[in-house]
Amino acid sequence: MRADDPALVREQDATEEGLRARAAIYGGVGVDARDTVLVELRRLAPRRVLEVGCGWGELAERIAREVATKSGLQQSAARGS
Repeated sequence: MRADDPALVREQDATEEGLRARAAIYGGVGVDARDTVLVELRRLAPRRVLEVGCGWGELAERIAREVATKSGLQQSAARGS
């Protein structure tokens, strides 16, 4: 099963342990996916960005510094703030 499979995401979003597991995807070794997104945003230089599935907002805060208008949507109440 892929990490972005909707059924897996819903299952993991249902528990604190699952939320920590999903958050761990962005930590650890190697290239941080958030850094890759920011590099592409700087290259494309959009004025507006819609982030779907913004979670706790770590990337949302970084995107907001790069663009004029930033909006985020989060379906899981456990992740949103």
